[in-house]
Amino acid sequence: MSQKNYVGQVEAEKIRVRFEVEDTGIGIGNENRDRIFEPFVQLDERPTKERGTGLGLVISKQNVELMGGQLGFDNKPGSGSIFYFDIPMSILSAKAMPAAIRRDRVTGLAGGQPRYRLLIAEDQPENRLLLRRTLEPLGFDLREAVNGREAVATCKEWRPHLIFMDIRMPVMNGMEATRRIKATQAGRNTKIVAVTAHALEEERQEILAAGCDEFIRKPLRENEIFDAIAKHLGVTFLYSEEKATDEGKDLELQTSDLQTLPPDLIRDLLSAVELLDRHLCLDAVSRVRVFNEKLAERLLGIVDNLQYTRLLKLLDNVDSKEI
Repeated sequence: MSQKNYVGQVEAEKIRVRFEVEDTGIGIGNENRDRIFEPFVQLDERPTKERGTGLGLVISKQNVELMGGQLGFDNKPGSGSIFYFDIPMSILSAKAMPAAIRRDRVTGLAGGQPRYRLLIAEDQPENRLLLRRTLEPLGFDLREAVNGREAVATCKEWRPHLIFMDIRMPVMNGMEATRRIKATQAGRNTKIVAVTAHALEEERQEILAAGCDEFIRKPLRENEIFDAIAKHLGVTFLYSEEKATDEGKDLELQTSDLQTLPPDLIRDLLSAVELLDRHLCLDAVSRVRVFNEKLAERLLGIVDNLQYTRLLKLLDNVDSKEI
């Protein structure tokens, strides 16, 4: 089977885009041309094992027509078929195009910003760990709640700037917790990002009606997490090609620099590099900052540039007595 896309002639910023899907099957006889778009019709010449419900083409035709297009086909019996449809589309002007979203690796927070408090409300340990590993190395203050009731209590006591709120939790679900938080004076300004594996339109409307400011779907992706934080808190991130200081751009590093670190920290960094685990590496680098800010910046540059082999050689050369 092959697929081809064609862009039609542009007229007053409107175009019709044509899609074709070609197969190499048995084709469709002329006597069945008018029947194949009828619901529950199965053509007799098709092998039993290849039969379906008889609804696929009907649903496809209706969807195309809802978009203002038409669906049809050409075929030669015994030689396969070509199904095609075209739909009208508009061309966006350069001004109407959305700003490009950065997809470089986030490495930290730009200076001069508040220290933001983020609450992770999630009953699944692995999801809490993922969010913590993603956010903690960047310098956010984090707390966790394993159900909605804990989230409400923590919000009242700690007043987080933003909550990642799982919708399906025991004791109290995320929507009820959101309603209670948003009903308080302190929680009214708290940004709440719903996290859910279910995103049907009906549930989406219910989530937003409960007071959530946005929702993101599971499985969680780093860029969606950072986009939500930037959108609702106005946070400015540093990216892989940006460094907070000129010293951070200097990737020169010697074994002697690492020997100034505590042995347990060297062991943790070595283990993280051996596992090629960026999150563990960033966690170790954040601990290095306590002892040597410039060294941490250099290590961060090496991790960002995926120079694990180089860092592993440096760590292997650290005096074994030190670790």
